[in-house]
Formats: sequence, structure tokens, C-alpha cells
Amino acid sequence: MKTKQFDRQNTPEINLRTFLRKAWKYNYVYLLSLLFFAALAVVYIKWLPPVYEVETSLLIETQSNSRGLGESQFIDGSIRLFEVEKNLYNEMNLIKSVDLVRRTLHDLNFDVSYHSQKNIIKREHYKEYPFTVDLNDSRNQVLNTPIFIRRVSEETYTISVETQKYETINGSTGKHELHEEILSFTKEHEFDELAETDLYSIIVRKNPDINLAEFADKELYFVAYNVEDLVKSHQNNLKVEQADIQASIINLSTEGEVVGKEVDFLNRLTKNYISEKLLERNKIAKNKVSFIEQQLASISDSLGYAERSLERFKRDADAINLTQTGANALSEYQDLESKEAQSEMNLKYYRSLLDYVRDTSGQSQVVAPSLVGINDALLSENIMELKRLNSELSRIQFLQGDKSPDAGVVLHQIENTRSSLEENLRSLIASTSLSINNLNSRRSSIEKTINMLPTREKNLINYQRKTKLFENLYNYLSQELAKTNIAQAEELPDIKVINEARMLGDRPKAPQKELALIVAILLGLLLPSVFVYGQGEGDGSISDIKMIEEHSEIPVLAQIAIDPSLKKKIPLSQIIGRPKNPSGIFMPISNFSFPTTGKR
Repeated sequence: MKTKQFDRQNTPEINLRTFLRKAWKYNYVYLLSLLFFAALAVVYIKWLPPVYEVETSLLIETQSNSRGLGESQFIDGSIRLFEVEKNLYNEMNLIKSVDLVRRTLHDLNFDVSYHSQKNIIKREHYKEYPFTVDLNDSRNQVLNTPIFIRRVSEETYTISVETQKYETINGSTGKHELHEEILSFTKEHEFDELAETDLYSIIVRKNPDINLAEFADKELYFVAYNVEDLVKSHQNNLKVEQADIQASIINLSTEGEVVGKEVDFLNRLTKNYISEKLLERNKIAKNKVSFIEQQLASISDSLGYAERSLERFKRDADAINLTQTGANALSEYQDLESKEAQSEMNLKYYRSLLDYVRDTSGQSQVVAPSLVGINDALLSENIMELKRLNSELSRIQFLQGDKSPDAGVVLHQIENTRSSLEENLRSLIASTSLSINNLNSRRSSIEKTINMLPTREKNLINYQRKTKLFENLYNYLSQELAKTNIAQAEELPDIKVINEARMLGDRPKAPQKELALIVAILLGLLLPSVFVYGQGEGDGSISDIKMIEEHSEIPVLAQIAIDPSLKKKIPLSQIIGRPKNPSGIFMPISNFSFPTTGKR
């Protein structure tokens, strides 16, 4: 009989040798546990879809002078007006912008995904699929719901849906509705024909390059998605990081079940991003070309008329030479007229820029200051600061929302910058107007000198002055137009792909087979060990003398041996005639020990 007067409060550490000896008695439990968890690990690995990581790299030339639109000052000035130096953080957020991601998804037709199912194992497919589904966006569609498709014959197929709840979108209003009710139906349609019901409007086409026999033992289905939900999903999945703090290289990475799908997404995204930058630069160049051509058309007419007038006057009045006084007066008058024309152009620019600053919608367009020969450092700095703050506001609104505290701070800075720029423009308009008045006064004085000349010389000076003025303007704008057209023809972006999209590593990122098997082995060993430990010490009984020595400081004086083969009481009459056992004891006696008092 086991004694249960054992105190557990000061239990020592487990004796490893004793524990292993006990564990060996339950080796079959360990074996079953390992097999069970190993089987779970294999099922987990087979059931969970693989996840692959795909990456590409872009090199962004941040300095504006690394690639300009031509060599002219006005072209370089326009680039400096809009972006002196690219901010990599802004570019990284532009890559993840809603418009760019939406356009990429639309180009790739990612609003429909294709899947197969065999038992409980589901897998997504891309391109290598027997069918292609086109959605009719103007009609109703079932979203985020598996729609099973099965070919009946070469001409027909069936659509079936079995679900507890489903989501629909109204094609005309764009309204989403969630229906928490059972949906079960099957309908037959023809390939390459519009299949339309109250729930969907699609056209299903066969893929002749795919052998349907490969999917004979699988169920096929597709899922239609809401584009806005897809955009958010891909934005969250897309990682854009700077390769190094000192480098202007950014890495784009994404994860997905199908490698080819993620590769196409990154390649199309980078292509659209670079194309968008080229379109922006071409738009700037086209605006400048249009402006110059308008000015050239006007000046060309004026120049032709001035040349014909000068030729006619020389022929009719026989006016060839001028006096030195007339020549000096003509030269000074032409110089004043050129300055006045430049000032008039500056004044028009300042006024148009003032309208741009006052337009808070950001829709106004502004021509570069260098186009009109303006080299005002403070003005350029104010414009660049306003542009930078607008970019910063767009970034904060994209990441934090329109009502975030940071957005309010940037808006306050934008208003201050607008006020400063507006005040600077008013001052420039006033000073330019004053300069024009001074030039008019000086020109009037020169005109008096010219009026004192003989009539024939005076008229000749006027004709030559007008012809020279229009000729200089025409030559200058013609040169700028040629430079702009040459730069526009280059179409060389300042962004290029370093590494095409490719899968990282040679295996899926998840599930990790080795880790799953290691966890299975640990669990397979841990649970039986807990069981063995509970079996050995769970009832608090004393099974041998070693437990007393390990769990108590009381010395043991003696121990009475027992015969474990005797499990029940035996009558005394049977014991008398029984020979002694090797231990010298006739009958089993329960373990018994008593403490010593320390006295001999």
C-alpha cells in the first residue's frame, strides 16, 4: 500500500535519468504523437497555398540637370520651376498612388481571378486556365463570391453559385449591397456570347492553348472583385523601400500565390510610372511649344509688314544713309523698346502667376520665369516652396487622411507661403509698372530728338527700328522652338528599371516546410512528455525509497522488501507450507519506513 503523506511544496527539479526511464515505458505514445503531428504538418503544407515574393528595382535620377529638356535656359528653368530635385520619398508614394495602381490593374484585367479546387485544396491560376471571363461593367455583378464554371460541350457551359451570403454591385449606380441569404442556382450559357442575369453579365471565352483534361479532376471557378477593394489590397501588399540611404535606387516588392501574376503587376506598374513621367514632361514641352508658336505667328506677321514698309519707303523716298545723330538716337530708341517689351512681358507673367497663386484648386498652369527672362531668386524660392508644400500635403493626405493634424499644419504653411508669394508678386507688379513708365518717359525724350531730324531720316529710323525689333524677337523664339522640339524628340526618361521583376529565392516564402516539421516534432515530443510527467507524480504517492530521499530531509533507517508478484492476500495456511523466497520473507508486507529520532 502506497503512503500519501508526501509534501510537494519544495519539489526539486526533475531527475532526467528517471524521467527518461519512465518515458521509455511509453515509447508507443511518443511514436503515435510524432506520427499524428507529422501528418498534421503535411496536411498544413499541402493545404496552405504557396506565397512567393517578387521584386524589381528602379533608378531615379534626382538631380534636374542630369537630364533636361534641351539646352536652353527657359527649358531648364521650367524644370526647376516644377521640380528642382526629386524627393525619393514623394516618388515612392507616387508609385503606390491610387490612380497608378488602378490603371495598372485595369491594364492587366485583374478584376477577375481564376481558381481550381480539389477536395479542400484550392489554388489560384493565371493565364494557364481553360477560360477567360470578361465583365460587363455597366451591368450588375456578383463580387467576392466563387462562381463555378463547367464545360458542358464545345459550345456551352454552366454557371453555378452556392453560398450563404454574397455581395453585388449595381452597374448603373455603382451601389454595393450585401445579401445575407442563401444563393443557389445553376444556369447554362454559350461560349463567346453575353451571359446576363440579374446577378451577373459576363462573356466567357475558351482558351484554345489549354488542355481541359489537365483540370478533369478539379472544380473550376472564378471570382469578380470590386476595383477599389483591389486597389487597396495591392497598395497594402506593395512594398516600396529605398535600397540604401545614400542611393537613389528604390526596391518594389510584392507577394502572391502566382509568380507570373505578381511579375506582370510589377512590370506593368513600373512601365506605367515611367510613362506617366514622360507624359508629364511632354506636356510641359508641348505647352511651351504652343506658347512659342503663338508668339511666332504674331511676330512673323508684324515682321513681314515692317520689312515691306521699310522696303517701300527706301524705294519711294530714296533714303539710304543716316546722320550720326540719327543713328545714335535709333540705337538708343531700339534698346529702350526692347527693355519695354521685356518689361511688358514680365508684367503679364507676374499677373498670370498671381492668378495661379490665388487659384487654390491647383488646376491653373504657369509658364516658367526664365521664359520671359526673369531671374528673381526670391520668386523662384517661393514658387518652389509652394510646390514642395503641395507635394507634402498630398503625401500626408494619402497616408493619414484630409483631417489629420499634420495636414492642417501643412495647409497653414501653404497659406503663409501663398501670402508671401502674393505680396512679392504685388511688389514686382508695382516695380515693373514703374519701370515701364520710366522707359516710356525716356522713349518720349528720344522721340523728340528724332523728331528734330529731317522728316525723311526720321521716317527711315522708325521703319528700321520696328524691323530690327521684330527680327530679334523672331530669331530668339525660333531658336527656343528648335531646342524644345529637339528635346521633346529625345523622350528619354530620368527613371529606368535596373532589375526586371523576378522571384526572390528558389522556393515559396510560405509555408516554410522545415519550420512546420520542426514544430510538429516539438509538439509530438512535448505532449507525451507532459503525459508521462503527470503519470509519474500526478497522485502524490510515494512509490520507492528514492522519492523519500529526494523530497525530504528525514533519514530512512530501514526498508522492508516486498514481492511485487503477489497482488492479493494469501491465507496463512498456504503460507506455512510455502518455502521461503530468496529475500527470506514468507509473505508480502507493505512498504514501511519510520524516522529515526537521532538517538542511538
